[in-house]
Order: sequence, then structure tokens, then C-alpha cells
Amino acid sequence: MHVQIEGGPEAIGTRWQAEGDVEGDGRTVLWRPSDPDDRLRVAVRTEGGVAVVSLGVPERA
Repeated sequence: MHVQIEGGPEAIGTRWQAEGDVEGDGRTVLWRPSDPDDRLRVAVRTEGGVAVVSLGVPERA
């Protein structure tokens, strides 16, 4: 699944991490979760500090 960071300042640094495969860098990556419990984490660094976000695989009905 494609994951993208939107908004914020133009100049950011990112670090993406997951158990599954993460391809790409910057604001957009392609994530292939290893299993339904996999989490994608991204740390975003700006002049103002660091934010860390964790995302899970959406459940399907």
C-alpha cells in the first residue's frame, strides 16, 4: 500500500520502519506488511522537532 505524508514544511527528514518491506524514502513509500499485525512507523524531523507516527493495516469487512 502507498503511504504518503501530507502537509507540514517542505524541508523534512524521514525514517520509515516496519517488519514488512518498505520501499522508497521521503514523503511517499510503498509498504508491504509482513502480516495483519505489522505496524509502519515513521519519524519526521523538521526544524521544530521530531514527530513519530505508527500505522496499522486497515481491517477489511
